[in-house]
Amino acid sequence: MRLFTFLTLLFCAATGLQAQEVTLLQDIFPGGTNSSPNNFFQYGDKTLFRAGTENEGTELWITDGTAAGTMLVKDINDDPSFRRGNSNPNNFTEYQGKVYFTAGAPGTGSELWVTDGTSDGTQLVKDIQPDEGSGNPFDFIVFNDLIYFTANNGNDANSSELWVSDGTEAGTNLVVDINPGGPGNPINKFEYLGFIFFAGNDGVNGRELWFTDGTAEGTEIFFDINPGPGNSNPSDFLDFGGRLMFAADNGTIGRELYNFNAVANTIGPIFDLLEGEDSSRPDNLFAVGNRVFYTGQRAAGVDGLHFVDFTAGSIFFNVANQNGPSNVDQVTEIVPGRAYVMVADTGAVEDQSSFLLVDNLTGGLQIEADEDLFGDLGGLDPQDLVFTGSSLYFSYESDATGRELAGVDLFAEGATPVRFNEVAAGASSGEIDDIHLLGTQLIFEANDQSTGRELYTADINAAYVNLETEGGETIANGDTLDFGDINFGEIDSLLAILNNTGNADALFLNFTGLFDTEIILPQLVNADRGEATFLPPAPDNAYLRFLVLPQQEGAFVDTALVSFVTASGPNSIQFFVTGNVIAPSVEAFADDVRILRGDTMSFADTPVGQGSVRALTFNNSGAGDFVIFEAELTEGDFFSIPTDVTARVATDDSFTLPITFSATTDVEVRDSLLVSTNIGQFAVVLTGSSNAAPDITVVALDRNLATGDGLEFLDVPARTDSTVIVTVSNPGTATLVIDSIRFADGQFFSTTADMLTLAVNEVASFPLTFSPTEVATVTDLMTLYSNAGDFEINLSGMSIVNSVVDRGLPVKRVFPNPTTGVIRVELESPVLTGQFRVTNAVGQVLQQGNWPEGQLFHDLDLSNLSAGPYQVEVISGAAKMTARVMKR
Repeated sequence: MRLFTFLTLLFCAATGLQAQEVTLLQDIFPGGTNSSPNNFFQYGDKTLFRAGTENEGTELWITDGTAAGTMLVKDINDDPSFRRGNSNPNNFTEYQGKVYFTAGAPGTGSELWVTDGTSDGTQLVKDIQPDEGSGNPFDFIVFNDLIYFTANNGNDANSSELWVSDGTEAGTNLVVDINPGGPGNPINKFEYLGFIFFAGNDGVNGRELWFTDGTAEGTEIFFDINPGPGNSNPSDFLDFGGRLMFAADNGTIGRELYNFNAVANTIGPIFDLLEGEDSSRPDNLFAVGNRVFYTGQRAAGVDGLHFVDFTAGSIFFNVANQNGPSNVDQVTEIVPGRAYVMVADTGAVEDQSSFLLVDNLTGGLQIEADEDLFGDLGGLDPQDLVFTGSSLYFSYESDATGRELAGVDLFAEGATPVRFNEVAAGASSGEIDDIHLLGTQLIFEANDQSTGRELYTADINAAYVNLETEGGETIANGDTLDFGDINFGEIDSLLAILNNTGNADALFLNFTGLFDTEIILPQLVNADRGEATFLPPAPDNAYLRFLVLPQQEGAFVDTALVSFVTASGPNSIQFFVTGNVIAPSVEAFADDVRILRGDTMSFADTPVGQGSVRALTFNNSGAGDFVIFEAELTEGDFFSIPTDVTARVATDDSFTLPITFSATTDVEVRDSLLVSTNIGQFAVVLTGSSNAAPDITVVALDRNLATGDGLEFLDVPARTDSTVIVTVSNPGTATLVIDSIRFADGQFFSTTADMLTLAVNEVASFPLTFSPTEVATVTDLMTLYSNAGDFEINLSGMSIVNSVVDRGLPVKRVFPNPTTGVIRVELESPVLTGQFRVTNAVGQVLQQGNWPEGQLFHDLDLSNLSAGPYQVEVISGAAKMTARVMKR
């Protein structure tokens, strides 16, 4: 099986399709006569359609998928002498919870009707062309909370113009008469950039590209593609990342593919596919990644599947069938913008249509015919494709069975197509047509060659997903998840539940959040499938967990977007996460003296062998709680505090922490008290009396440094790191405490060290790193704050051009460079398969191996190589990166 190989690799936990049974749902016109149910339209959890009976004619019907729930909605045309008693409802469009459509009735003709699925709720909206003349409304589009369509009020001969309705008779009116005295006939309506674009004819410029904001004043011709009275007939619109793609004829090169670039404000043909005045007739436009696919003729009578690659600036021809016409039809979206299935003549089966896959899920475009997945059904003229979120259903035709029903699970590894039982036995055709999805059923027209063309059904696998709160409330597009009041600096959480109410796995696409720093992106808790890319049916739900660590007082609101694929198609729900952060207001005191962060509490002249106790008190006057998570001493040799210090201090309350100093020798000591709270860390320096004194010496790059000396980093490639080891020793007579190491700027120089404590004659080291981001010479001042005095080192660094070269494999950095041992290569994105190698100046390979699968970085050990220059390479397919490194 080759079709959807990319999906089975990622989603191999899905299950296969089970055989189901086709049954007659209702014999609407008993006695072997056709009721011909068709024009199925989903309305809530029911389906509207039209069907014919002997007494009522072709009228409006509704079904919930059961025989008892399948019934006539209303006999709109109850006069057999008018159009043989047929109202022929069509052009169904849902608007504001009801369905609007066209239907014919005596006295009004074909006009605008509305239904809520009941007889009483099915009414004429307006007789647009009075009496028995027909307004014939069609080409509906919902725009700006109104419904727009084309209709003829009869004022001018054959004058179909642009109309609008709010669902009431008074609110149904002509927008504008585009062509006074003639038909403006606005058709092919398409919403783009906040307007409706359409093809219209003002009687002067021919049928050209128009647009409207829904008002008469805001309706005008957009571009006269075929100058003069000629018709360009724009159609087949597609919004491709802000570009408007469509088919049109400029009167010179025939009907070809056009492009309006809103950013550049340019419009014109992309390519004359069928050169000269002949038309390629582009059709079936859809987008995959950076490519727009369409069908068209490159030679007279020979059509193919082609695509335009805007990234590469090129056009590819007949990617479906290199040996003849493709006859592409029934383009079915599987994953929006990433995977499509369609029917085409791929050349694999002579004179028969097969399935064709176009996918870009893994980042590499694949276009292939896949008869393996669909077995011998792949070349049996599949029609009426229906995707249910996990499976694809369709009708097929063979000499042995006629046209019958089949399906396949697209995501199950090793899945094979399943033929349903035949509606008409043997070689007689079941004549299956107009397949429609209703919940976990298919309904369609079929003929068992006994009852006529009637309404049939089959149970199938389908996925449906709701986003809900923990309380079971639905989260719809635009809804809000509210944390309420959150205490500053304390983690809080909320759950959003992805509830699959169907009977098959749903494909989870992604989650994105536009969060600021106080919100941590949610995690998928359901880990049965690794990254939970599938959402199994309930009760095995998946969750989005929002963890909030607020660091700013006041209200916040952020946006989240979750996307998945279900039987109802690709679905994206954008919702908001809100909350209100309340914070404490805290002051600290020691013996009624205000203590700020970093201040010193002194325990002077404490007798040896005796203890000295002082209290540190925190007062909270804010709206939120002040929370102490932990208190600890850096050393704890001479100072002590109670164990397991935690506290929650409410508004207008206080907490006191006792601190004890015990001098066991005649020394002068210092320590640091670190109190971790919900408003950050509160640090206090503690000192105690002593006659002894520490000292400090500093060595770097084999040099003994004095305070104020300089330390240079030379020839460091930009975007790499160079690290030296700084060694500190204490030749004094008391413990040396370096309570912090700080930089005046800190943009290019850094250290991982924080606080160092050295006993007499003890030695310690810390790394000092220079990380230039560009070619420049920079300076900084590093200060070691200690009980032996402040020690300053003037730092300077000079960077040179980075030797890292990106040849299709983006690299983030290679560091430290120069190195004395290990060097790390860090890429911009993980590599699934690749190799690395290290070569010397003459190209001799000294090290090589496989890059760790799926890793962003890898460490290379150069410690066994002699000092000098080397080249590091990482290769993945045709892409690679190189970097020159220096081994010291």
